[in-house]
Amino acid sequence: MKKKLSRKEFHFLTETLEENVDRGLLKETQKKDILTYYEPSQGLDFIRVLVTIGSILIGLGILLIIVSNWSAIPALGQLSILFFFLALSMSISFILKASRPITSQAFLYLATLIFGASLFLINLGFNFNIQTNTLFFVWALGALVLSSLQKDLLLFLAAHVLALLFVFNSFDEFIFVQLFALIVIFFGGNYYFNYRKVVTFAT
Repeated sequence: MKKKLSRKEFHFLTETLEENVDRGLLKETQKKDILTYYEPSQGLDFIRVLVTIGSILIGLGILLIIVSNWSAIPALGQLSILFFFLALSMSISFILKASRPITSQAFLYLATLIFGASLFLINLGFNFNIQTNTLFFVWALGALVLSSLQKDLLLFLAAHVLALLFVFNSFDEFIFVQLFALIVIFFGGNYYFNYRKVVTFAT
């Protein structure tokens, strides 16, 4: 797997290698061999933002339709609908990962949204009476798993937000074990994402 660098870092590396080639310290083939181990990370562009917002709106629309008819849907039907849309979103995301990475990311975000909503809907529909903080904790773990599978920075940052919501809903609960686990995972993710500034700040 290629190591992702920021565009600034990748540009600096390319220029440095070019200078070494001009000085005769490196051969052109050696420069190309070195660059094969690195690639510039995708910046935040308009199309990516537009597709992401679109996927979120589609997800919210689907969820609103489901929620508005939730009580009229049989229990088995409720589970089937949630698992179907979750599996569909994740499948499309993995299928399009190589050919259409931006669309793949959008469906990954949609899958994360459906996963979180499913936790709350199942808890509500089946009267499990699971605490809200626990649902946010599981949602954060799900986001972390998906972000690690796809190495998606935005989703990893979203997991931080979900972790904060978990903490904010846990002031009267003992959450040391869960919180310690999240901290360890976040610091591991900081290393996994090559100590990007935004990740370090979020952690």
